[in-house]
Amino acid sequence: MGHLFGLSHTHQDWRPPNGLEYCEHVTRDITDIKYNAEDNGDKIHATAAVPDFRNEYCDEMGFEPPFYEGCEDHYVYIDPGTCTYTNLYGTDCQGTPYQIYSDDVQNIMSYSNCTVSLNIGQGIYIREWIRDHMVTLQYNRIETTIKSLYEPYSGRYYLEGPEPDPLTKPRFQPGFEYTFYECSCDCPQPAPYENDSFNVNFANIILHIDPDEDESAYITHPNHSAINIKEIDVANDYVQVKMCYDNYNRGPIGGGITKFNDGVFNANVTITPKDSIGINNPNLIEELPNGLYKIEKVYDDGATQETVIFKEEN
Repeated sequence: MGHLFGLSHTHQDWRPPNGLEYCEHVTRDITDIKYNAEDNGDKIHATAAVPDFRNEYCDEMGFEPPFYEGCEDHYVYIDPGTCTYTNLYGTDCQGTPYQIYSDDVQNIMSYSNCTVSLNIGQGIYIREWIRDHMVTLQYNRIETTIKSLYEPYSGRYYLEGPEPDPLTKPRFQPGFEYTFYECSCDCPQPAPYENDSFNVNFANIILHIDPDEDESAYITHPNHSAINIKEIDVANDYVQVKMCYDNYNRGPIGGGITKFNDGVFNANVTITPKDSIGINNPNLIEELPNGLYKIEKVYDDGATQETVIFKEEN
């Protein structure tokens, strides 16, 4: 993907065959006569001058490029546990010691065994590359909002009426780390993105999706949960939980009624189980004698709803 959007390897022309004029120098001081970071290597200032991590040792041992056949000590200067560069004698082509940090080792466009990310300069380069190639490559400029990432790309939320087809559930795009926390609210379904006035139980994770999950059928918004996207947390530097979906419009499949016989909360109770017909009786409360009750409704997704009432003569 990096190459598709114009990025070069961070070690581009690390050992150029045509002399040293293309070799990237370590210095990042733009006033230094040796500075060439924007013209050599991957031509991005934010990327440090680095060797070919995979083949640096092989090159020193005299194996022939480009594939160093017979060299079995790839990544010998990379500590895989900490993703640090360990060659104390590594230098650029002018003999200047490298200044390489873990982020440089973990760069996706490097040849290392720790690649996980790009840097800000590469991100800017990609955006500028897309801007400059929109016409020739027929790209269309599309801007979106953080809010849109919390909205399903297909499907719909169940509000009321007949049970929906499972294939119509709201689905979210893969590539993010989702955590759906238990929530509760008296709000539209789901709560609008701007509405944060709902309760979240961070101790109860209803569904967690890893970013490498590519089966979108699993990435759907469970009832009684709110959405957290880890990548948004990282970008904003705070935890954000949005769009509580707490819908009890589905008919319960059963439940029960607990009567507190003394009119106070104690152990002197009478429990009456109810099947789906009994718990959905529209006259359920009207038919109860006066007293203190807990009405518990159980739903097919495992959720329960408890309501306490004290009924007395009007």
